[in-house]
Amino acid sequence: MNVLLSIERVYCNLVGILSFCSEVTIPVCKKNFLKFWWNQELDALKEQSMFSCSTWKAAGRPRSGPLFDKYRKDKAAYSRTIREKQQKESYCYANDLHEALLKKQGTNFWKCWNSKLGDKNRLVNSKWGY
Repeated sequence: MNVLLSIERVYCNLVGILSFCSEVTIPVCKKNFLKFWWNQELDALKEQSMFSCSTWKAAGRPRSGPLFDKYRKDKAAYSRTIREKQQKESYCYANDLHEALLKKQGTNFWKCWNSKLGDKNRLVNSKWGY
């Protein structure tokens, strides 16, 4: 019984150490941190869309009328603007990548290519197979 207690204590200490190390080394950022294209316009559209939605829900979710029309219009404007910003991001990313790759030569070209578009799903080899 004493051995099981010792194993449990070592396990808990190890988990605590690993958790601490991850907190110290892995940066924590806000949910939209990587959405550099997000701006105040989208914040305002989101607020308006959420307000229209809550008003529409409070009114019993009517399927027609001015509340429904306002809800659908605000939701569509918000969704459309997000799509436009995302498309602009991928277009900008593709152009920046193209320009960067044009300046590279030989091995540097492939290093840059793999860093941007390489396979991110690499398998980890372990003796246990998972």
